[in-house]
Formats: sequence, C-alpha cells, structure tokens
Amino acid sequence: MNIKPRPYAGMDDLQAMKNLAIAGRNATQNRAHLHPGDLDWWLFYGKRQDDWSAIITLWEAEKGELAGWQIFSSKDCDYDIAVHPALQDTDCGAQMIDWAEAKLLPRAKAETKPIATAVYANETSLIAALEARNYQCRPDFTLFGQPLDVELPTPQLPEGFHFLEAMRPEWVDKRADVHFNAFNPSAMTAEKYAAFMEAPGYDPTLDIVVVAPDGRFAAFAMGWIDDETRSGEFEPVGTRGEMQRKGLGKAALLEGMRRMQARGMTYVTVCTHTTDEGNMAFYPTAGFKIINTIPRYEKKV
Repeated sequence: MNIKPRPYAGMDDLQAMKNLAIAGRNATQNRAHLHPGDLDWWLFYGKRQDDWSAIITLWEAEKGELAGWQIFSSKDCDYDIAVHPALQDTDCGAQMIDWAEAKLLPRAKAETKPIATAVYANETSLIAALEARNYQCRPDFTLFGQPLDVELPTPQLPEGFHFLEAMRPEWVDKRADVHFNAFNPSAMTAEKYAAFMEAPGYDPTLDIVVVAPDGRFAAFAMGWIDDETRSGEFEPVGTRGEMQRKGLGKAALLEGMRRMQARGMTYVTVCTHTTDEGNMAFYPTAGFKIINTIPRYEKKV
C-alpha cells in the first residue's frame, strides 16, 4: 500500500492521532491500543517540547486518510508506532519500521544504542515485521483491565485522609511534589505539572488526589476517559513513599473508577512494567486482571 510520511502540523493532527487510538480500541475491545489519554500524558509531560514536528511523524494514504503515526524519543533510539486497525494486515507497518530504522540508524551507530519499539502482543503483523528485521523481544509492560458496568467497592481511607473533588492550579506545587516523591527520581516540577494541566484531555475532576491529615498530597491516580469507546485509563498512579501500605493507592483507583462510572465509562485499563513486582501484585487488589502484554523489541546495529 502506498503511504507517505509527513511531520506533525498542529492540534488537528493530535486529534487525528487520538482518533486512530480510538479506532484501535474499538477494534480490540480496549485491549490492543493505547488510550487517547496516553497521548496527552506523553506529549504534555513525558515528551513535552516546543516543536513536536521534530519527533512526530504521521503517515497518510493516497486520499489523505491517516494510516498510522510514530513518536520518536528525542534522546534515545526508541519510537512508538501505531497503525490503523483496518491496515494491520498490510505492509504499512513494515514501511513505517523501515523508515524509522533509516532515521535512527546514524544515532544508534554513534551512541551504540539499539533501535527499539514496543507493540501490543496481539499486533501480530507488526511483530512479524519486527522479527523479520532481526528485532529481539523482551518483556516490558503488562496491561490490566476491568469492567465498570458492575457494582464497585466503596473506597476506604484512613481517618483524617480525604479526596480532592477537583485539582486546582493553586495546588500545583503540592501535586508536583507528590508525583516527584512517588517516582523519585523524577523530572516532575510545578512548572511542568502546570503545563501538563493544559492538555486537551485533562480533567481536574479525574486527577484523583488523596490528601493527608497534615495537608500534604499523599497519593494520586490520574484518570482519562474516552466517550466514544466508553473506556477509562489510569496513567500515572503513585503514592508518597512514607505513606505506602495504607491502602491509599487502591482507594484512589476506586474513587477514580467511581467517577468514571458516573460519566458512563464501562471499562478501565492501567499499565505497569512487567518487572515491577509491587505493581503487578497491587493492581489485582483493586479488581484488575491481566488482559494483554506490551513487549519491547530491540535491534542492535
């Protein structure tokens, strides 16, 4: 199939990328495509920069339909790849992989780093194309999910703790602080969190925060929803180090699911590193079950 790459050109392209993610989730019952909220989190925090055209490539078919997209790391030789579900069994993925390799090869050779990407375990055509090009697979992420069209447990907090009804800009210092503490080391700052709150899919009522009796933010679960697929996602989730083992993270997830359910969502997912034994044991305590894996494919050059 004839597809052509072009650089990212603005917010309309971001919505088109989200629409492709939605199509993928619709095609796989929310199990084999990232959530639209992932793009808000990635681009407005994780990969935030002044010029996204330097790291994002969109691939279009002859009539201008979006066939897929790629997001490149600005530092390593990694790239994320998404192909429209209607084109999974064409050579579109292979063309995108070859183009990414050519783009990343000089850096990979200069810095002796592998070229790498991650795909869902049931994206069999992409996996076949990667394996044909000598990519090696290793475990990376595990995807958990659970239905929301059921009765949910009531979240329980220790005495003196409470939930924010909605995140506010004046609390950005404390919100950045709990994120930094939970993921220390972390690149999070108050300035970065304030910028992240400008993401188009950000909803302050779904930025679930547990507040400790002393006023510090103790735990959080950032929720995202998509009305078309009626699906939610949590990304990221964390608890302040000295306040772990109190059930705060589980309570934040349950409160988030309760709010998502009230908004009409019927399914929710969350992802973690497969090697993170703590999270792998934690998410089932909040009702989640493993529904997919997202292995990493690396090619040494």
